[in-house]
Amino acid sequence: MTETVELRNKPELKFILNTDEFNVIDASEPKNNGTYSYTEIKSAELNSERTDWLISVLSVIVDFLTGSGNGGKFNCTFLKYVD
Repeated sequence: MTETVELRNKPELKFILNTDEFNVIDASEPKNNGTYSYTEIKSAELNSERTDWLISVLSVIVDFLTGSGNGGKFNCTFLKYVD
């Protein structure tokens, strides 16, 4: 059984879950790419989505100065893999 979990399109971030292992495809951090066996994982942690306030505030300031109106709240989710 294979299941694909796509977390992001641009840049691509995808997990392909197989029976004994999973593949990571991460276009933004190529060092994360690879095939990992479930038996080798000691622990994993998924941190909930957080707002990147620095980028959000800078976006609002730039929008104010340029009048473009494209600013907004930017979120980021982190997956921490521990060997």
